[in-house]
Amino acid sequence: MYLGGIKSRIIEKGTDDTKQTLNSNLQADRELPVILSGINTAELNTGETERVQRRKGKDPMTEEDLQAEDQASKKSKELQELAGLEAAQRLQATMDAETQRQIDLDALLARRLVEQEEEAAKEALATEFDYIQARLNADQIFAEKIQQEEREQYSIEERAKFLHDTIAAQRKFLAEQRNAAIRTIHNKNSA
Repeated sequence: MYLGGIKSRIIEKGTDDTKQTLNSNLQADRELPVILSGINTAELNTGETERVQRRKGKDPMTEEDLQAEDQASKKSKELQELAGLEAAQRLQATMDAETQRQIDLDALLARRLVEQEEEAAKEALATEFDYIQARLNADQIFAEKIQQEEREQYSIEERAKFLHDTIAAQRKFLAEQRNAAIRTIHNKNSA
């Protein structure tokens, strides 16, 4: 993140000395953009301290310059804190996105697992259904065969019984006709 936009907002609110100092810092920052993810705040603080010490060694600073420098240092620290906050927010957003991606991935894997289990259950059910259907077909064929044998057996028995009843009825009928003929002959002879 480039800090120039933040500093320029702070410059608008400061005193003339602060504005001048911060403007010079802003120019330096425009020449070398600071990317927050690559530099930690301890390194930024150390760089600021070294800059103040170099100035003290080269130029004697007045009390106003020192106050302006202190204010600039305070503003720089505020900027660093603000930049740190923004970096933390970006990091949190990245972590939230990664967490959401992991949750989505876990949900997708869970759905696929459930689908696979459902498919396996459907296959097992289809196999069981086919087995039961084959058993029912075999039972039906067996039942039809037994029924046919019973029909044939009963028809043989019924035919035998019908033939027996028919022969018995014919014998009875012939016996009655014989008896009637004998009575007729016996009645003619007796008369």
